[in-house]
Amino acid sequence: MYANILVPVDGSPTSIQGVDEAIRLAKLAGGSIRLVHVLDQLVFISGFETYPLDVLGILKDAGEQIVKQMKERVAAGGVDASTFVSGLFPGRVCEVVAEQAQAVHADLIVIGTHGRRGVGRLLIGSDAEQIVRTSTVPVLLVRAADSGAGRVAPAKVEAAACAPRHGSATMYKRILVPVDGSPTSMSGLGEAIRMATLAGASLRLMHVLDAWSYANGFETPAIYCEEVLPHMKQEGARILDEARECVLKAGLAVSTVLIEKVTQRVSELVVAQASEWQADVIVIGSHGRHGFDRVMMGSDAEQIVRHAQVPVLVVREPEDAGPKEGRQAARAIASP
Repeated sequence: MYANILVPVDGSPTSIQGVDEAIRLAKLAGGSIRLVHVLDQLVFISGFETYPLDVLGILKDAGEQIVKQMKERVAAGGVDASTFVSGLFPGRVCEVVAEQAQAVHADLIVIGTHGRRGVGRLLIGSDAEQIVRTSTVPVLLVRAADSGAGRVAPAKVEAAACAPRHGSATMYKRILVPVDGSPTSMSGLGEAIRMATLAGASLRLMHVLDAWSYANGFETPAIYCEEVLPHMKQEGARILDEARECVLKAGLAVSTVLIEKVTQRVSELVVAQASEWQADVIVIGSHGRHGFDRVMMGSDAEQIVRHAQVPVLVVREPEDAGPKEGRQAARAIASP
């Protein structure tokens, strides 16, 4: 597990934090790291109909310098690393990352993010979202500490690389997993079990009553409270019991929590639970190309990534998975 970890880098503090997180995981799993830099061509587009050769050369040299410094950082952490700098017009960032992940048989992609300010400049616009949606391997989004810092100039990368690695001794001992019984959340649970087995961690499974999906069509709150809510609680308890069974079969410590509040967004409840329980990482499932899973309705997954104080691991559901396949996959992982 995590034998080959891919990390996109651009020299920013956020990507450096992603590198540090990858180092910790690679050391734990005995894996190696692939550092990928995509030429930031967009900053030169305005005013140029064609690229001057000297500008392209500068871009390439800057990229080589960034991956060189990051490779030295990885080596200082006692981990082997290889590097790749994209050629000219290789396609979107997500396409380059996907190609490299396939080339090195990556089993994890680690990306640094700006937290509340959205995804780091390395992944402009929808690139990070596209990586999460299209990646066939889990994507770990690591939030950098809030700061006003932007991209680090190539000449300053070395100084940044020498900075203290905040939280370098921290490893995942408490893993929070939202579950709703769907194949996507079961995929997330399966990956959480793998991570917990590797790190010797305990899991907390949480289920939020999806009240809004039942709200429409009821004329009075009394009908909802008397007829629907008890059913939802029963179903939520069943989902948690099934997920708990999978964790116990893996020989791991597990606790469960059923959230009944309906006045807050799912993302707020997940972030609050992570803080209250002092989770080290949150693991969620996604539908891949079809958007985030129902347990993270709408923009909840994005909000979790932006507001969580801990890393968030997003796991894509296999495209051909159904409810039965999702449960079987999680149970297979839990089996000795």
